[in-house]
Amino acid sequence: KTVLESGLLADRDGRYVLTGALPPMAIPATLQDSLMARLERLSPVKEVAQIGSVIGREFTYELMLAVSPMDAGELTEALSILVSAELVYVRGEPPEATYVFKHALVQDAAYASLLRARRQQLHTRIAEALQDKFPEAVARRPELLAFHYAAAGLEERAGEYWTRAGRQSMERSEYAEAGSHFANALALLRKAPESPARQREEAQLVLDQQNTLMALKGAGSPEAGRMAEEAVRISAPLGDDPLHFRARWADWMYNSLAGNLPAASERADRLVEMAGRVGMSDLRLQAHHARWTTAFLRGQVTITRDDVEQGLALYDIDLHRGHWAIYGLHDPGVCARATGGCALWQAGLAERGAGVALDAIRVGDALGHPFSRSVALWYAGFYSMMVGDARAARGHAEPMAEIAAEAKLALPAALSKFTSAWATGQQGEPGRGAELMEATFRAQLNAKQRGYLTFLGTFLAAAKLELGRVDDCLNLLDELQQISVETHQKLFISDVHRLRAEALRRADARSPGIEAEYRSAVRIAEEQGALALQLRAATGFADWMAAAGREEAGTKLLKPVYEQFTEGFDTPDLKAARALLDRIG
Repeated sequence: KTVLESGLLADRDGRYVLTGALPPMAIPATLQDSLMARLERLSPVKEVAQIGSVIGREFTYELMLAVSPMDAGELTEALSILVSAELVYVRGEPPEATYVFKHALVQDAAYASLLRARRQQLHTRIAEALQDKFPEAVARRPELLAFHYAAAGLEERAGEYWTRAGRQSMERSEYAEAGSHFANALALLRKAPESPARQREEAQLVLDQQNTLMALKGAGSPEAGRMAEEAVRISAPLGDDPLHFRARWADWMYNSLAGNLPAASERADRLVEMAGRVGMSDLRLQAHHARWTTAFLRGQVTITRDDVEQGLALYDIDLHRGHWAIYGLHDPGVCARATGGCALWQAGLAERGAGVALDAIRVGDALGHPFSRSVALWYAGFYSMMVGDARAARGHAEPMAEIAAEAKLALPAALSKFTSAWATGQQGEPGRGAELMEATFRAQLNAKQRGYLTFLGTFLAAAKLELGRVDDCLNLLDELQQISVETHQKLFISDVHRLRAEALRRADARSPGIEAEYRSAVRIAEEQGALALQLRAATGFADWMAAAGREEAGTKLLKPVYEQFTEGFDTPDLKAARALLDRIG
């Protein structure tokens, strides 16, 4: 290109010939120098290339015309020269044309040829032109304006548009992009002098960024936890302010999903107290939201149901449909129904639980928000696993996996894998199902996201037992017990004891530990208000008693538990209990 553009050669009959004597030539030593030399030779249109480089790798004829000092005819000719020189490519015809630099280095060379003051001037002109003449483009992509204002040194205005871009990306569930925009806004804000207004804005941005981390890394990830702690620290001077409530709520959620349940319970109780002092129904709704979530993980069925009922009494889909963007990326009405469905099953109300779980999916679909929909689906998957319905579990796992993949959601992706793996095991591939469940369980454990693991682990332990891997099952149950001790998770801890009794029976039906484990399972379930788990444990215990010739004792144990049920008689657990009572009673 350097030689051809020098004018020393002419194209005659398909070959090049010298146009005169060959003078000494200096070929630039670097590609950057070569590109600069080419731009200098095109000096009449160099300014157009420079303006284009400030706009970006791609620019439109209309925006160039709005910024360039040239008239339409001069600009069209200048752009044609750049296209002929193959420095830019063109799509379409002016005024609808779009131009693209052939390579990023061409753009870089043109940009580097500008003095800093001239660059800032051009960035300002471009930002103003975008605002004045292309408002639709700005509304669609506010990050364009943010970029140009930042490069122009107008940092306050740049921060405003980075923030706007971040929140717009959040609404589209584009969490990686949102996180990047919020990080840019924070970096600019922190250059501003200290002030109450800056403090509030900083706390808000940190919470927004924490939301993106919850989606991308998981609510229990260390990254989300650090950001929540920072939000609490920044907003603490605000006192009983909704913004500080939000920060404390984010800190509660991290502790709850990371498995720090005593700390989470304490934080949830403080949120309820704070919401009571402030008196705002929105805060009361979210305080109960916090407490029902932690209570569910702790196996506190009665507390879970009470807080869910209070939350649903406060919830209004029209008033609260935007809460997902502020609190935990999901809708509280969806969460109340989803969690409530599983709590109702544990309480022995399977039919009502099924209806509430499906209603959560309906509300999630009505909202159309990806993370809220995934919450409804993962709890519906939990419900299906509880009742032993593999087909329904897969039916919930598959759309959840699609949502998680599209929106890049970490926790729903993991839970969809586990639910689908359990269904695989139940539908004829027990070995494959156990292998896939184990992989997901270990990945969550290694990521230090221990929420739900005592619950999920019981299904993996049951799969190992069904495969005859008694020692593996017992080892896993010991591990689940340790997780429960460390995190205070008690969700399905009754089943941990029941499964240990079942495993000991497989090893030696006369093992002295069997009765103690069954008794622990029955007692814990009764204390939690988990009638369904109490029945499951009592059925196993009564079966073991009957096998030892103690039919009357087995009947005496199981019958009063069974008679507390008023619905769900078609579920596997109730059918098994009825069949056993018919056999031994």
